[in-house]
Amino acid sequence: DTLYNIGIHSGTVLPESLTPLIIEKLDDPERDVSRQAPWVLGMIGGPAEDVVPVLIKAMQDPKYGHLDHTAASGLGSVGKKLRADDPHLKKIIDALSDSTVNHADATVRSYAALQLGYLGEPAHAAIPNLRRAAKDPQEYVRERAREALYKLGAAPRKKASPEGIQKQTSLQLVKILSGEDYRARNAAKSELITREPTDELCSALMQSVRTDEKNSSWPSVGHVFAGWGANMKVLAKLGAYAKDEHYRVRRTVLYAYGRMKLATVPATMAK
Repeated sequence: DTLYNIGIHSGTVLPESLTPLIIEKLDDPERDVSRQAPWVLGMIGGPAEDVVPVLIKAMQDPKYGHLDHTAASGLGSVGKKLRADDPHLKKIIDALSDSTVNHADATVRSYAALQLGYLGEPAHAAIPNLRRAAKDPQEYVRERAREALYKLGAAPRKKASPEGIQKQTSLQLVKILSGEDYRARNAAKSELITREPTDELCSALMQSVRTDEKNSSWPSVGHVFAGWGANMKVLAKLGAYAKDEHYRVRRTVLYAYGRMKLATVPATMAK
């Protein structure tokens, strides 16, 4: 968790000499370890001939079902480092494009669509599948497909913020963070960042992370904490939550630290 959540957001570059070790971690018996391996491979980015095949397998093979969505993210990160004419980039785009419509897990379909939007012009071949994904039964898949189409110049952007979001109470906004409406979640994050990080609000945010069995709200909560800034008040609250018994709360803290681009890991996370 520390390696990814702090490293990826602070711009850390990892050497390719680590690739064989991290590939081995895909099969680590501790799922909290194996789940991070695709993200870290994405940070390393190569050698592409080694990284791309194992990430595609991790995304598609049911054996790796506990980390298939992180594999999709890893593929996107690798793809952004490759030249437009690199054959490995085409393999990444083809695999992500197929997963947007054919993967059984809606979370993977949404992650695949999200990553295609980041890959720019080379991903134009995926536009037909993204248009199919824009009709997916799950709202959050449709939203990410539409956003990807917008980024690829194939669709207009939808209205960014639902009306009335500013009239919602802070606790109502917290509930929105675990909902399926992608636009509403983004609007709720932005609005919460403008509000005072009271003890009540911070507690509600972390409680939402603990009780979210879909494991989907913690990045949004981490984004809100990071948006409040690395001031003493917010860091003190995060430091207290860094010792929480629930792993999703600790992951949220690390994610917030990473987005704050802290130079060092606070002492509470060093043990």
